[in-house]
Amino acid sequence: MVAVGQYFGRPRSSSRWYLAGGIWRWSLRRGDKLPRHIWARQAPFQRSSAADWAKATCQRANHYAGFNLLVFDGNSLYYLNNYQSTATALDPGIYAISNHSLDSPWPKVDYAKQQLRDNLAGHGPAHERLAELTSLLSRRQPYPDSRLPDTGIPHEWEKRLSSAFIISEDYGTRASTGVMVASSGEIAVMENCYELGIFKSSQRFTFQP
Repeated sequence: MVAVGQYFGRPRSSSRWYLAGGIWRWSLRRGDKLPRHIWARQAPFQRSSAADWAKATCQRANHYAGFNLLVFDGNSLYYLNNYQSTATALDPGIYAISNHSLDSPWPKVDYAKQQLRDNLAGHGPAHERLAELTSLLSRRQPYPDSRLPDTGIPHEWEKRLSSAFIISEDYGTRASTGVMVASSGEIAVMENCYELGIFKSSQRFTFQP
């Protein structure tokens, strides 16, 4: 599950799959620099493993603006960013990323992990669970001052950005996206789009690499 925050004056493009260099990528934020969040899955004919691809990316990570990246080849999942420039293999488990490194001890990061635990403990058809997954990052209430992280930004913004779903006059959550990968390899994606905190549209599709 991913929530994307942007300035409302910036044109928003929906998520999409595209093939680049033999690797299927899911771009949530497009531009002339690497998107801040990308889900990457190796195409069957791509020889590089997730480990090799992630490590190669580390070598040129300083060419891009700040990003977090997940690379998955169907067997292994790797995490990297260009603040630490190291690729980390993730064991099966529950993880969360905000605008910092993996599992930063921020209230909304802990909240997201607990929401995911609760979702995984549930039962029901896959399409219902995907819809639930997509809506998990819906908490709009900021956290109290005692729980706010100290990231160096003004206190007003620190509090405003502390909620999982962000709303302000000119900046906020534009999309919330859920992704499920079946044991067969099929990928199901659902994205809800918002403007000024108001639900506008939803798209849903499946994809077989």
